[in-house]
Amino acid sequence: MDLSLLYYSIQWLAGFIAFVTIWGWIPLDNWWVRGVEFPRIQIMVLGIIAWIGMLIFWSEWQLGQWLLFTVLSITLAFQLGWYCLIPSYGKKKFKRQKTSQKAGASTKNNGIKRTNAQ
Repeated sequence: MDLSLLYYSIQWLAGFIAFVTIWGWIPLDNWWVRGVEFPRIQIMVLGIIAWIGMLIFWSEWQLGQWLLFTVLSITLAFQLGWYCLIPSYGKKKFKRQKTSQKAGASTKNNGIKRTNAQ
């Protein structure tokens, strides 16, 4: 069985994933640039499939495949970092403030101060 079609398809997928990830780094706000940022999970899963597929054919690599694998690894590290590291920076801890209840001025609901609009 000739696996050259699978070999070249995996390389094409790896190049496409690297291109799409790098395309999202362009500092433009146009829809055709920002559109590649929405399917990040799908891009990451396809990138992992391409990465594993490239490892299957590692014995046939030449310089071009090594460069493609390096670029794909860097872009996958970015994609994985986007989901593993960045959400932890976004978490904020809120401290509840205890408020004294004044008649008609505010109500106390689980330690959150709300003013009555009259």
